[in-house]
Amino acid sequence: MRRLHTLLCFLLFLSPLCRAQDCQQLFQALWPQGVVHAQFEVTKEVPGVPVPLVSRGNVTLAPNRGLIWETLEPFVGVQIFGVKKSARSDETGRLTVSDNAPSSHLMEELSGDRTLSQKRLLERFHLSCSVRGDKTSAILSPRDNLLQTYLSEASIRVGRVIEEAVLYTPDGKRTRIVFSKQHVDSTPTVRELKYFEAVQ
Repeated sequence: MRRLHTLLCFLLFLSPLCRAQDCQQLFQALWPQGVVHAQFEVTKEVPGVPVPLVSRGNVTLAPNRGLIWETLEPFVGVQIFGVKKSARSDETGRLTVSDNAPSSHLMEELSGDRTLSQKRLLERFHLSCSVRGDKTSAILSPRDNLLQTYLSEASIRVGRVIEEAVLYTPDGKRTRIVFSKQHVDSTPTVRELKYFEAVQ
């Protein structure tokens, strides 16, 4: 699951790549003005495993604070990605904090100059966007050698908000993430603030 959450962090911040007109909707959806809350359902197809692995839960994205990925089914667990650190819960709910999280450099860039962040991310990914009706679809593939070990290709579909992401990895896995019941608040909840404080 660690790779999935790392990839999700990369995908959530791909909007700096969107320079073409066709990518403007993606840009708006991935750089929210506020704290985004959503439910997710992850369906993971693994070669040799006949039944897909399914998990569900909630995700919170707060610009300049981080990302909270809370799994509720089939088990309960929380992972938090901050600017400098990450944390994950154990079976008792206790958080273990780690330095140098895989996604920390992306979180750090998002806290700084956006133009510089756009340039750096553009160097890491190839991106193409297409518009059909009120939806935008994006296909991306990594330029960066490190990212190529995690991700072969990904697609994202957005309307007013992020609706779906599909990830393909070099080992043949396919992960589909569907987001629903998205809403934007002005500030994190008290509980979310405590989580974010743990990874600052």
